[in-house]
Amino acid sequence: MKVAVILGTSRGDGNTRKLVDEFSVFSEAKVFDLADYDISFYDYEHHNKDDDFLPL
Repeated sequence: MKVAVILGTSRGDGNTRKLVDEFSVFSEAKVFDLADYDISFYDYEHHNKDDDFLPL
């Protein structure tokens, strides 16, 4: 089974990040840090279709 961790913390160097890093080494989980992506708000007219939401 593959494990994915979605990291959505505002402090990239905080305790949550340290915990996720330790966990990912132990479990070989793939970490998705949302700070690395450009994700826009939901738009009914699809003006934000070039953000990083779908590739994520």
